[in-house]
Amino acid sequence: REAMMAERDWDALAKQQLSEFFSMSEKDRMDELMRMNDLYSQFDLSELADGGKVNDSVLLEKHGPVGLAKMYLAGSEDPLVEKDLSKAASYFLLGADQGDPEAMYCYGQRLKKGQGVKADVEQAIKYFKDAAEKGHANSMNWLGHIYEKGDGVPADVAEAVRWNTQSAEAGDSWAQTKMGMRCLKADGVDADDEAARKWLGMAAKQGAKAAISKLAELDAGDLD
Repeated sequence: REAMMAERDWDALAKQQLSEFFSMSEKDRMDELMRMNDLYSQFDLSELADGGKVNDSVLLEKHGPVGLAKMYLAGSEDPLVEKDLSKAASYFLLGADQGDPEAMYCYGQRLKKGQGVKADVEQAIKYFKDAAEKGHANSMNWLGHIYEKGDGVPADVAEAVRWNTQSAEAGDSWAQTKMGMRCLKADGVDADDEAARKWLGMAAKQGAKAAISKLAELDAGDLD
């Protein structure tokens, strides 16, 4: 019996059960949770080695894959969740498979950093691009960084500018500031003071301190 237990792929089984759980209708999921709660109520969970920690399925229903993944990423005291990078990666992947762009981005980060999964920059870029296609600005920013620095891929300033521009147009203040500075310094684009002020102004309206400071510097220079 112990040999059979040891041979089971428990991670695969857990993923299969979670997939089946989220394929249920909302009513069926609630019925399943009630059934499990009724089952647990028959036991004194305080006597268990885990001190009666909340079951993952309950947390998953309440917080979703990304919420639960972030609990495992950093650990949580309330509810009690011990830090587990492998589980964090698994729940980010679950959310990514369901089409959540934040989950795609976060799973891409795990792949990029090798946290809870084997580092794989090529796959990280794939997940960043999948999220970016759904309008996820941080994914666009990371793609810009990766291509500008040649971080795991050949450096490509034009591709970096493309992602910076896409993020700025989506309303991200960091990317708007970045594009403003590019236009001032002719960094990957033609020098264009008017475009620089446009991007910096958009970022400043969102409270971006770097953009506000640079605009003040430019205005002071115009007065000299």
